[in-house]
Amino acid sequence: MDESEVSKVTPKVQISPNFLQKRRQEQKALLNELDQLEQQLTELEVKARVHKPVVRVQKLTGSK
Repeated sequence: MDESEVSKVTPKVQISPNFLQKRRQEQKALLNELDQLEQQLTELEVKARVHKPVVRVQKLTGSK
């Protein structure tokens, strides 16, 4: 197969700059969302660690 035959078979794919820009914006938005969710998760984990001993104390005093 010479090059002219290959170009007949293989369609030329053109990606518009707008498409790429849109994809980058979507990716940035998703990464920002991920960062926010990770931050919320960390805050919840910290709160859980802080409140665990309190819960244990309540259970112990409640069992009397």
